[in-house]
Amino acid sequence: MTDTTSSAGLGRPLLIFTFWLVLLQGIIIGIETLIPDFTLPGALNVVVLYFASYFGGRSFGKAAGRAMTGGEGFRFGLVALAVSLAIGAVVITLLFRQAGVPLTMDNLQLVLAQGERDLVPWLWPILAVATVITVAVAAGGAVAGAKRATRDLAGSPG
Repeated sequence: MTDTTSSAGLGRPLLIFTFWLVLLQGIIIGIETLIPDFTLPGALNVVVLYFASYFGGRSFGKAAGRAMTGGEGFRFGLVALAVSLAIGAVVITLLFRQAGVPLTMDNLQLVLAQGERDLVPWLWPILAVATVITVAVAAGGAVAGAKRATRDLAGSPG
């Protein structure tokens, strides 16, 4: 006999993650655009990533009726990283095109280093650490969201 809840797809949870990621980042960009003197901390992006992953994980928990396994959480984190990179690549490409700046590796490195030429040699190690953090935060958020959804389905508090 096959257990139908043993494997649940990550497609819908990742779509929900993408929706929340774009929505929350759009809100942040809107705030920074409407109030240029109001500076939001860069770490806010980690919070946005966690919450988008959390909502994706809740979707998984509701659909599967169980929490995510560690492997599912890790796969979710890897795909969430790929989605985030794809969205970032599109945004950066559009910004370069709008500004009329050629999209070259030198220009891209300078933008990623936020104009600090001294940071450019450190860019790849920084991006490697950011990659690990992104996967860990996305996986952790998704697993936490799925656990919470299963607790809600079971009717147990907190």
